[in-house]
Amino acid sequence: KHNRNPMKEYKLNDNILEESEQEKDLGIIISDTLLWNDQIKQCVTKANQMICWILRNFTLREKSVMLRVYKALIRPQLEYGVQLWNPSPEHGSWSLILTLESVQR
Repeated sequence: KHNRNPMKEYKLNDNILEESEQEKDLGIIISDTLLWNDQIKQCVTKANQMICWILRNFTLREKSVMLRVYKALIRPQLEYGVQLWNPSPEHGSWSLILTLESVQR
């Protein structure tokens, strides 16, 4: 089947704008395929880095303290922009969901 909707060349002041495979806007990575794998990997990486920082710098490991620290510092890393890139199981995103949940363990 012939593709009747080829990608167009966009111009700005008679200069052709170059294509990009992904773009980062407001901290969210948007790919040309609209898959969110890179965005989720970035969220998990930042959350894991924050966990390492917390474990190095907090000597008190009481459950109530760690829960507050988690809610204040780690959860925002995982939930930023989730309304846009929310992986749903209906679309076969179980591996992405399990990757996000692995941070909580």
